[in-house]
Amino acid sequence: IHIYEMITGKKFEFPPKMAPSKRIILNLQRAGMLVGGFVVIAAGSDSDMPHLETLKKELAKFNVPSQIRICSAHKQPGRLEQVIGMYNKSVEPIMLVGCAGGTDALSGTVSYLAKFP
Repeated sequence: IHIYEMITGKKFEFPPKMAPSKRIILNLQRAGMLVGGFVVIAAGSDSDMPHLETLKKELAKFNVPSQIRICSAHKQPGRLEQVIGMYNKSVEPIMLVGCAGGTDALSGTVSYLAKFP
C-alpha cells in the first residue's frame, strides 16, 4: 500500500465490499466469458435436427450463443430434470426454445422445471 501511495501520490482505498459471486460474474464479463445471454434449443429427438440447426444458424447471425440439446421428456425424464437443473444454476440469462412433435411433453415439462423462459 505504501509503495502504491508513493508511486501514484494517491491514498490507497480498498474496493467496496462485494459478494464473491458478484465479483466472479464481473470478472467473467470483463474477460468476455459471459456474454449476457444464452439460448438452449431443445428437442425430444434428433429427427428435428434440420429445424434445430436452422434456429442455431439464425441466432448466430445476431451473435447469440446457443446449444442444441436432445432429451426426451417421455423416455428420459430424469436426464431432462438434470439438464434443466444445470441450466437453472447459470449466472447468464437463459432462454429455451423447444422444438417438439405431436405430444409436446417437452415444453410443458421444461416449463415446470425451469427458472427461465
